[in-house]
Order: sequence, then C-alpha cells, then structure tokens
Amino acid sequence: MNSESIRLLVVASVPSGEDTGPKLLEQLEAVVRKDSRELEVVGIAHNRKAALEQVTRTRPDVMLIDLALPGSSSTDIISFVSLMHSDVKILALCPADIPHERVVLAIQAGALGYVSRDAAATDLYAAIQTVLSGERYLPIAETYEVLQQVAPELLASARKSRENLAQVLMMLIPAVGIIGALTEFLWRSYWGQIGVRVGNLGVDASSRATEALIAILVVLGLLGPLMFVDKWILMALSWRQKNRSPQAVSTETKDSKMDDFRIGGWSMAGVARYAVALMVLVVMVTVHISGEKMITIVVGTIIAMIFIAHAAGISDSLPGAIRVDKSEIRKGLVVFGVIGSILLSVLSAEIFLRGPILRPDGLHGVLAPEILGLSARPVKLYDVTKQHKPLGLLYLGGNGDLYVMYDPCKKTTRFVSVSSARVEFIDKVDCSSTSD
Repeated sequence: MNSESIRLLVVASVPSGEDTGPKLLEQLEAVVRKDSRELEVVGIAHNRKAALEQVTRTRPDVMLIDLALPGSSSTDIISFVSLMHSDVKILALCPADIPHERVVLAIQAGALGYVSRDAAATDLYAAIQTVLSGERYLPIAETYEVLQQVAPELLASARKSRENLAQVLMMLIPAVGIIGALTEFLWRSYWGQIGVRVGNLGVDASSRATEALIAILVVLGLLGPLMFVDKWILMALSWRQKNRSPQAVSTETKDSKMDDFRIGGWSMAGVARYAVALMVLVVMVTVHISGEKMITIVVGTIIAMIFIAHAAGISDSLPGAIRVDKSEIRKGLVVFGVIGSILLSVLSAEIFLRGPILRPDGLHGVLAPEILGLSARPVKLYDVTKQHKPLGLLYLGGNGDLYVMYDPCKKTTRFVSVSSARVEFIDKVDCSSTSD
C-alpha cells in the first residue's frame, strides 16, 4: 500500500456465521483498483471490546461500523470514538431494512453518515471518501425514509413526555403532604418530651414541610454534583487525547467505561474519579458552611429538576451541561437513598432517644435543628406589670396568646401570656443570677 492509502477499520456483526469484513472488502476491491487512493484495512472487529482496542492501536482514518451489532454496542462504540478519537471519521453501515432509530442514534453519537449494506461498491467507496474529508454522507432516499419513520415516533414521544411530566408533578403534591405529616410527627415527638405541643409553637404544617424540603435540597446540592464527575473527567481526557501524539496514546483501553481507562498505567477509577469527587464534595461543603447556603439550595434544585426530567422521560431536552447518563442517575438515586436512610436513622435516634438538647446559648443537636428547622433563642423576659424580675429563658415559639419558654437553668418549661410580658433577644442565658 502506498503512503496515500486510506486506513480503514471495519466493525461488523457476524450474521449466520459469515465473516462480514472480508465480504465488504470484496465489494470494494474492484472500485479501489480504479482509484488513486487505495484502502488499507488495518483491523476487523466484531464486538465492542475488540473495536475499542483496535481503534486505539491502529489509529484508522475511517471506521466503518455495522449498526446491526447486538444491543447498543454500535452507539456506544461511536460515542466513545467520536469523543476520545475525534480524528477518526465514522461511517455507519446499516441493513437494507433501515433501522431508523439506530440510524438517528448513530448520527447523534457522532457518525458523519451512513450507507446501506446493499449499496453498490461505488456508493460505499464514495461514502468512505466523503466522511474522510470531514463531510456528511446522507443518502437522500434512505434519509427521507428514516425521517418519515421517525416523525410519528417523535410526536408520540413528545405527547408521552408531557403526560409523564404531568404525572410526576402530580405525584409531588401527595409527597409534600407526606413530608408535612412526617415532620409534624417528629416535631410532636421531639418537643413533647419537655411538655410542649406543636400547636403551642404557632408553626403550621406548610412551614414544617418547607423546612424539610429545604433540607432535602441541601443534601442534593452537596452530593448531586458528584454525578457529573465522570463527565468532567471524560471532557478532560478528551482534551488531553486531542493534544497527544499518536505514539503517546495508550493501548490499554478495554471498554468505554471510566473504570477501564488507563493513562500511564493509572486507573482513572482509582485516582482521578475519587480525587475529583473529593474535591467537588469539599468545595460544596465549604461553600455551605461558609454561609452561602443559597448556592447549595440552588444546586440542589437543579439536581431535583434533573431527576424529575429523567422520571418524566424528557432528559434529552436538558442543556448538555446538566445532562447525565441514565446509569449516573441510577447510581445517584441509590447513593441518595442510602444516605437518606442513614440520615433518617440518625434523626430518629436523636428525636426519640436523646430528645431536645437545650443549653443557655440555645438548642443543640446533630440533625434535628437543621432538618426540622427547630430553634431555641436566648431571650430576656420582662414582666410588663413589673411584679417579677427579668428572666433569662429560651424562646421556643408561640402563638397569639402564649410565649413558649424554657428555663435551661432549672430545666422547666414556661407558658407566658403575650399580653403580660415582652421579650428581648440576648446572646446567652446567665444561669449564675437568680431568677423568679
């Protein structure tokens, strides 16, 4: 072969035990002899693993890939090669009965065009030359047929997506009610240990539900960005790959998953993924602790919207910057489920076993104050009739008639008439002074 030959990698299925690769070459042989540029087949692969190994090792000019590979292997290979080896041009090969959904997915994944397996050798070779130059090759008749077949599915998909979105949003209404009922039960159990009823505090169910929802958004905001770690690493690897010489490209790639990437002998799963994940987590926790809780809540809201979009089947409409694979969504749901169960267990133990921790400077606790929105602010209570000395107490809440107070020094609860007293917020109750 001369230096001007076209380096071709063929990725083909093996129907009925026949080897598709050589049959394709026989189709092209006569045409190639008449052309100034010859074809050099640098590899033939029949599955995803072999294809990814060969594309890294052989560095072809064009990859001709059969869309009849089992499952989603064809799309996975196209997506990986278009991202990690953008210099390799991809041409899809499809059966005579064009699988329109696979053609659309192949183009979306990065193929520059497609051609029928039954196309004339001249058309097949013309398609290879076209994509080699970086141009698109879309046969008019076949593409018209694909569009006709896809159109009804798009309409049905859009209608179904709207229905799914409406169902998901409707499900959120009882979910909020359940959260409100749960938080009311936890409030009642928590404050009931010191003789306080929820109604005495003047907090309605909507406020309790809001506090709980905010706590959920905070958790999503802290942990949600971890779902994007693989995407960020892939983007970094893609940039690195584009700026490396062919001699420096690793030949260790075995699959399109992040766990199998090898750069200089290092496992991306063992080093880059966990390093980036830890860095992202530290940044989010630092932002939250520093007082910028609104940022965490906004991020949590975005993550919640991503989950809702996936549940409704409209994730494709999300901007690319916040679109993640279904596998990452599944892993995220598992992680959030496990962490949520742990937090609920800790919260339950704090509420039912420990009870309120009320000290002179206010309410203390691990999760209850943060998740349930509980508070106990130090105040100075003044008797408007001046029959009693000012008292240092903790203000738990109240309604139109009563202030609910707790004496952290004597460990007693007081209910004070609103009309007979006024309060002034202070930093800390002084238990060294007498009070009564």
